[in-house]
Amino acid sequence: RIQWRYTQLDSARHHPMRYAEVAINIAVNKTFHYHIPEYLSASLQIGSLVRVQFGVAMQPAVIIAFHDTTDIPETKPILELLDAQPIMPPEYIELAQWLSKNYLESIGFCVWRMLPPGIIGSTNQQITLLDPKANPRGSLQKEIVDYLRESDGTQRLSMLRTKFKGRSLNATLARLQELGIIERRSFLNPPSIKPKTEQFVELTFPGKHIANIARHIGKSTKKADLLEVIATHAEDPIGIKDALELADVKSRSSLNALIDEGLVFIEKTPRGEQDLIFLEATPETVDETLMKWRGSAPYLRVLNYIA
Repeated sequence: RIQWRYTQLDSARHHPMRYAEVAINIAVNKTFHYHIPEYLSASLQIGSLVRVQFGVAMQPAVIIAFHDTTDIPETKPILELLDAQPIMPPEYIELAQWLSKNYLESIGFCVWRMLPPGIIGSTNQQITLLDPKANPRGSLQKEIVDYLRESDGTQRLSMLRTKFKGRSLNATLARLQELGIIERRSFLNPPSIKPKTEQFVELTFPGKHIANIARHIGKSTKKADLLEVIATHAEDPIGIKDALELADVKSRSSLNALIDEGLVFIEKTPRGEQDLIFLEATPETVDETLMKWRGSAPYLRVLNYIA
């Protein structure tokens, strides 16, 4: 529940006005006038959240001004005050009006974008016992009064509905209110939304190793696997048979492809020993070639962006 603190409250209680100008969350750049029922005249304030009929639908609306008169021939009544506390201070309403005027946006859009999501969720009522010594006639009236006494004089309407389910609760509460035994005040339940969370990504290794890491990511190819094995033995050349086994390559076609591209060369050894493979490409060329064959470029861009 949101409560605003400010010094001046512009309310219908202090201004004998009969009409409320409201902003509705629709894509129409205008406000609407509704007349104020007598039972709400002392409760409405600038920034109050109310329910009104708009067309055939019921819509929440925010009061932005009060007026003694209106040019509208016939006005509809404000149906309900949804929260006893204003949900928006006058300063915010003035800001919304300024935004609407200068950015050619509907006033309803500007007002409602200042409110947190879920603000117009479910509503409830606080039922307060005004006369602890009351002794009403009806049996249900007495049960409700006794229940309020047991609840320290106040209880939520939702709890009363659970307690007296299946009985004529609304009519009985209305009668108790007419008798001045109870008071009913509407309020908004807390918004049923979850906090917004953000996920962050960071590298688990120094940024200078990005290229070396990226060359290992992507699709597996025989040529790339063999080149990587040979590159890891650049300081101590490896034999052909050992290199093919480590890279899990069955034929020499991949090795011949590396030779044809000028990445490695073969040095003959005495009979009975393996011919050795020497790396001819630079480390930078090896990285570029591995990333090309494995399709690692997109991963490299992501890693560089994170870094």
